Amino acid sequence: MIRRNNLPGICYLNPGLLEDLLKYYPVRTYLTESEIIYKGHIPHAAYICIEGTVVMAKKKEVVTLLPGTMIGARELYRNNIFRFHAKVSSGGKVIILDRTTLNEALRHQEESIRSSFLNAIK
Repeated sequence: MIRRNNLPGICYLNPGLLEDLLKYYPVRTYLTESEIIYKGHIPHAAYICIEGTVVMAKKKEVVTLLPGTMIGARELYRNNIFRFHAKVSSGGKVIILDRTTLNEALRHQEESIRSSFLNAIK
């Protein structure tokens, strides 16, 4: 199950799906605060926050995303430019889904993962 908010590009994944994703995909830990998404760039990856926070800024709106949040999947799949910035906190952990990994998940992973990604990119 995925919940959406008013800002585009943000999806909230349920805990069961996060557990499944952790079985299949590696987690990257950021030692320092790092910008992971740049406004205006063509996406190279989508990100799922596993631990810590991700701060997303779009125009004057700033949102702090908690674990269980996925951002950038729609832009990655549709090859649309990012319309926001995002920074992961120091010590934050994310799953990075590049285009190949996302396409593989859509084709080959179990139904819960595939349907969640399809809902995220609509």
